[in-house]
Amino acid sequence: MTPVLEIADTELRDYLAVNLSRIQELFSPRHLIAFGSRVNGTARPDGDLDLIVVSDAFEGIPFLERSRRFNELVPCSRTLPTSRKDS
Repeated sequence: MTPVLEIADTELRDYLAVNLSRIQELFSPRHLIAFGSRVNGTARPDGDLDLIVVSDAFEGIPFLERSRRFNELVPCSRTLPTSRKDS
């Protein structure tokens, strides 16, 4: 697996920096495959993230249900978590 720091696309790199450990913990993926415009360098600022998660955790689950479960457990957000100090 390519280390997160070596990913050229900042949106994909930031998403994985925030979510990779959670994805590994929840799904124990055999493969995690990024593809599309974020990988080939043609992404627009509003472009999506294309990610395939190959995992035994999805065995026997219909495709659309897999996507729904993944997105509920690992939400994609344009704004990354920040720490706030309450005054």
